Amino acid sequence: MAAHSIMVDGAPVTIGGGLDSISLVQPKMVKGVVVEKKLIKAMPALWMPMIDTADLVAQRYGISRARQDEYSLRSQQRTAAAQQAGLFDDEIVPMETVMMLKDKVRTEMERGGSALK
Repeated sequence: MAAHSIMVDGAPVTIGGGLDSISLVQPKMVKGVVVEKKLIKAMPALWMPMIDTADLVAQRYGISRARQDEYSLRSQQRTAAAQQAGLFDDEIVPMETVMMLKDKVRTEMERGGSALK
C-alpha cells in the first residue's frame, strides 16, 4: 500500500510495515489458521514452503542451493552483528500480542548462532 501511494497517488513519503511468519501460512501444520479459500485457489504459491521456493529459484535462475544457503548464512550473520551493535534498537521494539505460542525462546538466528550444515 505504501508503494502504491507513492507510485499512483504521488505521496512524497509513506510508512510501510509487515511481518513474515511461516506459522501463519501452513494450514496443514497449524490448527486454527484461517485459510482464504479463494486466494489459496487463485495463488497457491503464497503458501509455498521456503524449501520449495529455494528449489524453484535454483531451477529457474540457476542459483544453486549451496549458493542460496551461503548467502542466507551471510545475511543472518550480518543481521546478528547489527543487532548486537544496537543498530536495530530503534526498529525492533516490544509489542503486546495474542499468540498461540507462549514463552517463545529466541532462535539460533536471533542469537547469531546460524551455521551451514
